[in-house]
Amino acid sequence: GGTSQPTLQLGDVEADGFVRFLNSLEKAEKTIRFFSRKRDGVFYTCHGDDALYIAQECFHTMSVIKHIGRNKDVPSVCVSVANFHSYVAKLLTERQHRVEVWDTNKNARGGWECVRRGSPGNLEGFEDVIFDGAGESQDTPTAVCVQITNDGQAEGWRVGMAYCDNTLKHLGVTEFIDSEHLNTLEAVLVRLGAKECIVADDKMRAPVEGAKIRDVLDRCDVVLTERKRADFNA
Repeated sequence: GGTSQPTLQLGDVEADGFVRFLNSLEKAEKTIRFFSRKRDGVFYTCHGDDALYIAQECFHTMSVIKHIGRNKDVPSVCVSVANFHSYVAKLLTERQHRVEVWDTNKNARGGWECVRRGSPGNLEGFEDVIFDGAGESQDTPTAVCVQITNDGQAEGWRVGMAYCDNTLKHLGVTEFIDSEHLNTLEAVLVRLGAKECIVADDKMRAPVEGAKIRDVLDRCDVVLTERKRADFNA
């Protein structure tokens, strides 16, 4: 595109301190860390193996990699806000990765703290990123199909949903663990600008599930459409 790629300018001392901090972090498997930078506007950086993964899987080129540190041995990549949105959505919903967003905090160890965490089963806090672009215009009728189950987990509900933006011809599918009050589902319905929600009729007859779904849809002013269970398995 025509937008220029942001660049990370770090002095040697600052870069060395940041590299030491990076090396002190425990690495969780299949987790990509984004560091928020605020020079000449906001952008994000990834480092080490994360940078190599983002370059290969998202940018599809290694030419975006720059090396930082006194020995210039830590691969790094800059990610614009627009790319951050699309890459995080891809990581969480397609690539089954966890995502962490770190921001500066002078009182935290190393000057950084993790401000957002998301995983394929927990999208809370990333609704604005995942569903950005779907249901963007309020005139766009977005239909949503929802299925909720409690699969014996100690707390919360497993929510499966598909959504269709009829104007942009955008179809999405996702699954996440939600709170008892279905707060993430509510945030997603609002974000999508959903007008209608399709639910299996047997779920609506179930006293607990039915009441919870009806409550969320009422709060969001979304029309409920009940369909036979068989339609969901077609």
